[in-house]
Amino acid sequence: MSNFDRVSLFVVFISLLSACSKPESPEELLQRSQEKYFSSMAYSYNTTLIWPHPMFDEVDTFRYELQFEKHPNELLDYNFIGTSARSTSIYQDNTLTLYIHKDSTVQMLDADTLRKSPDRLMSNMQLTFSPLKILKNGDLLYKGDTAIQNKTYRLFYKVLLDKVFEETKVYSENQVLINPANAQIALIRHLLFHDDKPKQFIDAWFDKQEFFDNPRALEINLHQGYVTATNDKKKSNRKLLQPGKNAPDFLLSDLEGNKVNLKDYRGKRVLLDFSMINCGFCKHALDHFNKADFSFASDVEVFYINPVDSLERMQMYVEKVNIPFTVLLSSDELAALYGVSGYPSFFILDEKGTITDAFAGYFPEKFEGLRESL
Repeated sequence: MSNFDRVSLFVVFISLLSACSKPESPEELLQRSQEKYFSSMAYSYNTTLIWPHPMFDEVDTFRYELQFEKHPNELLDYNFIGTSARSTSIYQDNTLTLYIHKDSTVQMLDADTLRKSPDRLMSNMQLTFSPLKILKNGDLLYKGDTAIQNKTYRLFYKVLLDKVFEETKVYSENQVLINPANAQIALIRHLLFHDDKPKQFIDAWFDKQEFFDNPRALEINLHQGYVTATNDKKKSNRKLLQPGKNAPDFLLSDLEGNKVNLKDYRGKRVLLDFSMINCGFCKHALDHFNKADFSFASDVEVFYINPVDSLERMQMYVEKVNIPFTVLLSSDELAALYGVSGYPSFFILDEKGTITDAFAGYFPEKFEGLRESL
């Protein structure tokens, strides 16, 4: 066989291969993208949210960093952390914890609360524009190809609303750009029109997307000094009693109904731990006190005081969480006397009942002076 014949056969073979290999359809790309996201055991990305306000000629820009790990929660098949300059959201083991950085407060929504109001989780802005949520909701339709910065993307869309309300035609859709090169979502766009006029456009651009085949624990950085704040504005204006003040006396009942009088503990140092159940840093403080290498000095008496939860809830709570000291049930009146507006709040009293330190939030170094000497 001549060289010419060999070349001719090679050209025919390549031509046949090209003819047999079909280009990937939009539906196949969408399926490949879903498999990529949902088969990963963990996933992280950054997103830039661009939110124009046409009426005011302004544009808001938000930057989020998100981590997801597969976990069988009730409302979502993932644990996740979303961080931004304004807040941090942590959804883990059916509990959503919101850290508001502006005023260093925490809000915790437990499984019962989320079961009754699932939108508290699912309407979270960080989830609303998540590829996982968009792909899971499905029903995306192919609209066409588009080029951005010399890259070709496939554009999919889903109509969210197309109705007339009080003589106003309202139309809303989500658009999704998928990169055929890697099956990753590059952009989620939300569009809203009133009478065919643009009312709201929101773009969520994604970068630094990483996919992990093996389980990967969330990287949680606790924010010290945050408190679980009350929603009552009058309570939020309270100020903690300061060092040098005499601690207000109290007569409270423990979980067994025994009476505890603060006056009876003169001659000992006392730590008052004002806490509640749905409070992340209250639980972190208890975890700290339960560490194997931590114990209070023999001249220190500690009381866990809960002005929020009922006797029944506290009895159920102590069955699941070890509180290594006396639990007292109180009313908001005592919290008001001490100026407590957020949880946890701590007061350290000397042997005479004088406040030597008072602080809101979890600061483990504050307890070092109360530890048993090694």
